[in-house]
Amino acid sequence: MAKRGTFSGLASRRRKAPHKSQAPAAGARMEHLRTQARTRHVRLVVIGTVVVVALAVFDAAAARGRVHHGVEVVGIPLGGRTPAEAEQSLAPAVRELAGREIGFQWSRRAFTTTPSELGWRPDMQATVGAAFEVGRAGPPWTIAWNRATTWIVARSVSWHSDWDLAATRKVVERWSQDVGEPPREGRVWVDGGTIRTSDPAPGRSVDVEQLLAHVDSFVNGEAEPDIALPIISVQPATTRADVDEAAEEAERMISGPVEVRIGRLELTVPASKMGRYLQTRVGSDETDASLEVGFSPARVGHLLKPYDEDFEREPRSAEFVEHGHKVEIKPSAPGRTLDADVAAEGLARIAKSDSRSGRIPLVEKEAPFTTAEAEELGITKKISSFTTYYTPGESRVTNIHLAADIIDGKVVEPGDVFSMNEIIGQRTAERGFVEAPAIYDGAFTTDIGGGISQLATTIFNAGFFGGYPFEEYQAHSFYIDRYPMGREATLHWTHPDLAFRNDTKNPILVATDYTSSSITVSIYGSPQDRRVRATDPVIVDRYPGGYTVLVHRLIEKDGRVVKREDFRTNYVNKLETVTPTPTPTREPKERE
Repeated sequence: MAKRGTFSGLASRRRKAPHKSQAPAAGARMEHLRTQARTRHVRLVVIGTVVVVALAVFDAAAARGRVHHGVEVVGIPLGGRTPAEAEQSLAPAVRELAGREIGFQWSRRAFTTTPSELGWRPDMQATVGAAFEVGRAGPPWTIAWNRATTWIVARSVSWHSDWDLAATRKVVERWSQDVGEPPREGRVWVDGGTIRTSDPAPGRSVDVEQLLAHVDSFVNGEAEPDIALPIISVQPATTRADVDEAAEEAERMISGPVEVRIGRLELTVPASKMGRYLQTRVGSDETDASLEVGFSPARVGHLLKPYDEDFEREPRSAEFVEHGHKVEIKPSAPGRTLDADVAAEGLARIAKSDSRSGRIPLVEKEAPFTTAEAEELGITKKISSFTTYYTPGESRVTNIHLAADIIDGKVVEPGDVFSMNEIIGQRTAERGFVEAPAIYDGAFTTDIGGGISQLATTIFNAGFFGGYPFEEYQAHSFYIDRYPMGREATLHWTHPDLAFRNDTKNPILVATDYTSSSITVSIYGSPQDRRVRATDPVIVDRYPGGYTVLVHRLIEKDGRVVKREDFRTNYVNKLETVTPTPTPTREPKERE
């Protein structure tokens, strides 16, 4: 009972209310403590804010126009540098990285290359730009965090780069000679009248995408320099089912002869021959079959070659036909010929048909010089023409005619140069030129292509009376009386050449025409506002072993001479054997 009373008394004392004078004092102390705590907290916040602001101001000032502290590109520090300085800092590393060796192994073979050789092209500006954006890009809290952490832990930026895929392909193609193997497509062919087949099989190739990904990791310090060469399997486009289907179709195609019509030609192709021409190829996107059965264009073309004359027709080029001083165009006409690809497709179509009979179409063969091309030149007038003569049957005539055929129809665009040597080329026996008399180094001799100096003289005079400036020409050493004195030219490979320039605003056409005894060269073009005359040749100088002849070319506009050109020619003939031939008052074949 005493214990219970004691316990009850203690409990009663604990529940007793505090003394009235003690309660306010304790509350005041607690409030004071709380006030002090709040004051310290505010001070700390203010101090922290001041410090943060100060650090932010310092960081912003330190990084203004510069990469933030602690930013690097794969271990190369850029902090505190301007973009230009950062690029200079990275340049040596780029050169070192670009030339660093990377090794690959495949089946006991080693392959070595460099990032540069594989086409790695670092973008210095983009890389520095990414480094510069650290602490500047993103929401405010991200910017603040990045700025703060870069003072503690370095922030690494990867290389920004692209690839020269042409360089990549070059390396891969070189390696593929040892590593690569193209897939083998299914095939069907005929051997001794029996259908044979081969199954498709996969190939292998370098995995370019994985290869470049590894090099990218390597230059960014994330991969070792030596790894296994990444290889992928390349599947064929055809399957065994495609081969079986193609074999069945081939059996039907060579099961009997076919009747073919080409133009007026009718031809039977026996089954035994058709087997020789059979071939298969992977189907295109336009066809349903993965393995197409057809015939070889080259072999079908060879089969039909002996019958060309039965269906081919040569095209006819457009021609300029003179009517007085005007020129009209004789239209071109297309020819027709057999196209080997079209013939092979046609033969396959016939062999697959139920009738096993059909027509192979001919294709149009365009004229070398069409009506549209002739009209586009705007040629309406003969500008000038000249004719020289020779004795029929001479060997030199063969060379003249051959060279004239090469030149005939040559178009000279405004500002371009007509060069005989460039157009005709070297005169050789293989090209049909023959040996004929010629003058070489002032002495009479024979040469392959001899005699075409007469064509050069004829072209010279046509160009002379057209008013065209000569880029190069040289007269004969000896005066030859079949040519106009002082107005003639010689030719040799490669010099001297005969060359004149089209100084008009429109194209001109050089045409040749010959008979058994003459060669004519005409120049056609648009009407010109100039007229050309030649003065009579005059001997202006005599000296031991030769003499000099002077001819003037007078170019007139609106009835008055606007240009006077001197043509001086030195000859080595004995003067007493020479009589200058006056220029006729009217030369209808030499000028307009």
